[in-house]
Amino acid sequence: MQLAKENSDDETSREKDGDFATLRSSDNIPDAFRAAVFALKKGEVTQPLKQPNGFYLLRAEEVTVRPLSEVRDEIYNDLKNTRADEWLRGQDRDAKVEIVNKEFINGSAPAAPEKK
Repeated sequence: MQLAKENSDDETSREKDGDFATLRSSDNIPDAFRAAVFALKKGEVTQPLKQPNGFYLLRAEEVTVRPLSEVRDEIYNDLKNTRADEWLRGQDRDAKVEIVNKEFINGSAPAAPEKK
């Protein structure tokens, strides 16, 4: 894009004419980018997006959808990880700690038996 080449302070952006690689929703990109980019239709441009290193204008050159057969495993793993995290947080939240032997609190717990 000519604008990036002429106006960008970022050398990498200037060298690539402002071209980003194909972005996927699973990519590690700022939330502001994610929300703006994935709402675009082909040819549309975002409002200026402020980031710590400057402002960005993004335009969708192409909008595609990956077939379910390509994303099925990603979806399954994301759901599995989300559910496991939720379960673990629930276990942590609901766990009740009970100290049966008060000697352990004071650090005066009985010594372990010697091994023979």
